[in-house]
Amino acid sequence: MPGTTSEAIAGRLTDVAEATALIALVGPRVYPSKPTQDAALPYVVFWETGGDGMKTLAGRSRLQQYDVRVECYATREDVKSALDI
Repeated sequence: MPGTTSEAIAGRLTDVAEATALIALVGPRVYPSKPTQDAALPYVVFWETGGDGMKTLAGRSRLQQYDVRVECYATREDVKSALDI
């Protein structure tokens, strides 16, 4: 089980069963918040932009809602289109 939200998101973006096409294009180059220095293209960057606990009529839920931004970087337009997730 992932320890953080970022680990969970990275796991989903790099899981072969769920993201085969993405992995074929970027391999392991999926970064939380910013890429490593001189990262090879193409790559994907993601980060949380917000989120909060969900409120229900019974009070606060144990579920959490997160807003996540995902950006894809590539030099060729066809690869950028394929990365449109």
